[in-house]
Amino acid sequence: MENENLEKPIKVRKKRAPNKGESYKSKYYRPFGRLVINTQYLNEMELPYILIKHNSDQTTRMSPVPLLRRTQISKEFRKLLNHYLEKNEISKELQKELSDKEQELLKTACYVAKIPFEFQSKSVDDYVKRFNSLKEKLIIEGDNSVKEELKEILILLSNPVIKKISKEDADEFLEVIDNI
Repeated sequence: MENENLEKPIKVRKKRAPNKGESYKSKYYRPFGRLVINTQYLNEMELPYILIKHNSDQTTRMSPVPLLRRTQISKEFRKLLNHYLEKNEISKELQKELSDKEQELLKTACYVAKIPFEFQSKSVDDYVKRFNSLKEKLIIEGDNSVKEELKEILILLSNPVIKKISKEDADEFLEVIDNI
């Protein structure tokens, strides 16, 4: 009988997290073709990342792009993306400085974002410049992540058709790279 007089406990609803909304979107995301790119990941992180999402005008939600997951990128790729965000064009000079993997990532991003893109193929001189810049990174900065690309460029430059470097010199360079 006493239980009947007790009040029932009041259920308290949990408040939902506030919607990040347009202010968050406008603060951290910039248009990249028909997609948006996160400028915080691109510029404010010590190691730059590329984070591209679908932009929905109807809602404040942004969905990820399956082909363009969050990926760590080089400083050269960061420069190229910032150049695009400022000038709304892909720089051909900066594009030539990218590694082959990053060029493929750029092609994919431009295709998905429907950005008109003219692929610049690298000349032998571009590969020589890239080789020299990677060599400096390896020797001066001690960046071991460039070893594989250095090896690929060495093999390309020692190709009998290109003949930019002799096979013997390339083999010596490959040994030195492996021992660093």
